[in-house]
Amino acid sequence: MGTPRRHVREPADEDRRRHDHQHEPSDGLRRRPSITGLSCDEYPIARSREGLSSGGTRRAFDGCQMANVSSGTGPIGVSVCMITATENNAQGGLNTQFFQAERVLDGDPFRVTVS
Repeated sequence: MGTPRRHVREPADEDRRRHDHQHEPSDGLRRRPSITGLSCDEYPIARSREGLSSGGTRRAFDGCQMANVSSGTGPIGVSVCMITATENNAQGGLNTQFFQAERVLDGDPFRVTVS
Protein backbone atom coordinates (compact mmCIF):
# COMPACT_ATOMS: atom_id res chain seq x y z
CA MET A 1 0.00 0.00 0.00
CA GLY A 2 2.97 2.33 0.07
CA THR A 3 4.03 4.85 2.68
CA PRO A 4 1.18 6.51 4.58
CA ARG A 5 0.73 10.30 4.45
CA ARG A 6 1.28 12.36 7.61
CA HIS A 7 -1.47 14.69 8.80
CA VAL A 8 -0.92 18.43 9.35
CA ARG A 9 -3.22 19.65 12.10
CA GLU A 10 -1.90 23.18 12.47
CA PRO A 11 -4.02 25.56 10.38
CA ALA A 12 -1.03 27.92 10.06
CA ASP A 13 1.00 25.16 8.37
CA GLU A 14 -1.85 24.35 6.00
CA ASP A 15 -2.39 28.04 5.22
CA ARG A 16 1.34 28.46 4.51
CA ARG A 17 1.33 25.49 2.15
CA ARG A 18 -1.70 26.88 0.32
CA HIS A 19 -0.18 30.37 0.17
CA ASP A 20 3.08 28.99 -1.21
CA HIS A 21 1.12 26.95 -3.75
CA GLN A 22 -1.06 29.85 -4.92
CA HIS A 23 1.38 32.74 -5.24
CA GLU A 24 3.91 33.52 -7.88
CA PRO A 25 7.32 31.82 -7.81
CA SER A 26 10.54 33.70 -8.40
CA ASP A 27 10.47 33.00 -12.15
CA GLY A 28 7.28 35.08 -12.46
CA LEU A 29 5.11 32.25 -13.79
CA ARG A 30 1.81 31.80 -11.99
CA ARG A 31 1.74 28.57 -10.06
CA ARG A 32 -1.92 28.00 -10.77
CA PRO A 33 -4.32 29.66 -13.16
CA SER A 34 -7.27 31.72 -12.01
CA ILE A 35 -10.29 30.25 -13.79
CA THR A 36 -13.81 31.16 -12.67
CA GLY A 37 -15.60 28.17 -11.15
CA LEU A 38 -12.47 26.03 -10.94
CA SER A 39 -10.09 25.30 -8.10
CA CYS A 40 -6.61 23.79 -8.00
CA ASP A 41 -6.71 20.25 -6.65
CA GLU A 42 -3.47 18.69 -5.47
CA TYR A 43 -2.20 15.33 -4.33
CA PRO A 44 -0.79 14.72 -1.81
CA ILE A 45 -3.53 16.78 -0.17
CA ALA A 46 -2.76 20.13 1.46
CA ARG A 47 -3.45 18.62 4.89
CA SER A 48 -0.45 16.29 4.58
CA ARG A 49 3.23 16.86 5.30
CA GLU A 50 4.23 15.31 1.99
CA GLY A 51 4.23 17.11 -1.32
CA LEU A 52 5.82 20.48 -1.97
CA SER A 53 6.73 21.07 1.66
CA SER A 54 9.15 18.14 1.40
CA GLY A 55 10.64 19.30 -1.90
CA GLY A 56 9.91 18.44 -5.48
CA THR A 57 7.85 20.22 -8.07
CA ARG A 58 4.33 20.49 -9.45
CA ARG A 59 3.32 18.21 -12.28
CA ALA A 60 0.13 17.97 -14.31
CA PHE A 61 -1.39 15.96 -17.11
CA ASP A 62 -3.15 16.83 -20.36
CA GLY A 63 -6.48 18.52 -19.76
CA CYS A 64 -5.60 19.86 -16.31
CA GLN A 65 -5.45 23.51 -17.46
CA MET A 66 -2.10 24.06 -15.73
CA ALA A 67 0.03 26.19 -18.06
CA ASN A 68 3.79 26.16 -17.44
CA VAL A 69 3.60 23.01 -15.31
CA SER A 70 5.45 20.02 -16.70
CA SER A 71 3.98 16.53 -16.91
CA GLY A 72 5.46 13.47 -15.31
CA THR A 73 5.43 11.27 -12.24
CA GLY A 74 7.64 10.76 -9.24
CA PRO A 75 7.73 10.18 -5.50
CA ILE A 76 8.42 13.83 -4.57
CA GLY A 77 6.26 16.86 -5.33
CA VAL A 78 2.56 17.16 -6.11
CA SER A 79 0.20 16.45 -8.96
CA VAL A 80 -2.08 19.41 -9.70
CA CYS A 81 -5.21 19.78 -11.82
CA MET A 82 -8.00 22.32 -12.07
CA ILE A 83 -11.36 20.83 -11.06
CA THR A 84 -14.72 22.39 -10.25
CA ALA A 85 -14.58 24.48 -7.09
CA THR A 86 -17.72 22.71 -5.85
CA GLU A 87 -16.06 19.28 -6.07
CA ASN A 88 -12.83 20.51 -4.49
CA ASN A 89 -14.65 22.19 -1.59
CA ALA A 90 -16.83 19.10 -1.02
CA GLN A 91 -13.79 16.82 -0.86
CA GLY A 92 -12.06 19.19 1.55
CA GLY A 93 -15.11 19.00 3.81
CA LEU A 94 -15.09 15.19 3.68
CA ASN A 95 -11.38 15.17 4.55
CA THR A 96 -12.01 17.44 7.55
CA GLN A 97 -14.88 15.22 8.74
CA PHE A 98 -12.65 12.14 8.47
CA PHE A 99 -9.75 13.71 10.40
CA GLN A 100 -12.11 14.87 13.17
CA ALA A 101 -14.18 11.67 13.40
CA GLU A 102 -11.13 9.42 13.45
CA ARG A 103 -9.17 11.81 15.69
CA VAL A 104 -6.23 11.95 13.31
CA LEU A 105 -3.74 14.22 15.10
CA ASP A 106 -0.82 16.29 13.83
CA GLY A 107 1.82 13.92 12.47
CA ASP A 108 -0.44 10.85 12.53
CA PRO A 109 -0.16 8.59 9.49
CA PHE A 110 -3.17 8.04 7.24
CA ARG A 111 -3.76 6.33 3.91
CA VAL A 112 -5.72 7.47 0.89
CA THR A 113 -7.52 4.77 -1.06
CA VAL A 114 -9.35 5.15 -4.33
CA SER A 115 -12.40 3.04 -4.93
